[in-house]
Amino acid sequence: LPYINKYLKEFGITSCEERIHFFTQIAEETTQLKDLSELPSDYASSQSKYKGRGLMQLTGWEYNYEPFETYCKEQGDDVDFENHPEEVATNPKYAVLSAFWYWKIEQKCSRYCADLSEESLLKVSKLVNCGNTEFCGYKKNPNTGVREKCYDCEPNGWSKRKKEFERLKGLFPCE
Repeated sequence: LPYINKYLKEFGITSCEERIHFFTQIAEETTQLKDLSELPSDYASSQSKYKGRGLMQLTGWEYNYEPFETYCKEQGDDVDFENHPEEVATNPKYAVLSAFWYWKIEQKCSRYCADLSEESLLKVSKLVNCGNTEFCGYKKNPNTGVREKCYDCEPNGWSKRKKEFERLKGLFPCE
């Protein structure tokens, strides 16, 4: 909690709307703060050395762990996530900081948090879960059998994200 409070202020996540979006994503990504490391599944990412970890479940060396390591080193931290990626889940500072870094610096999620519409929630959820706002995963074209980007697929845990979003909106009405 001290790290969450510190980084909310430091990263400028101050609006009610953005906080609801931020905590909605954390709730789904961590199973309500129970899992700071991706659980084993059929997804190849869960078998990777650089599987999802932290409050936003950073996944993959090149696109997440490496740039997060660079960011931490620029801040003066002596980290080695390449050889010790588990630190993103086991060290509270990095479990929390990785989420704020991903949210504000890497994916710039704030730009979609001006309102509390389901459309905004979908964009943020796709950005967090799929790394972009356009497509989520791949599926085979039924006519050609070719694997194609899935533009109408929902992010993982979409129904849970919507439910948590509504719960948080009820708890913290924005004015």
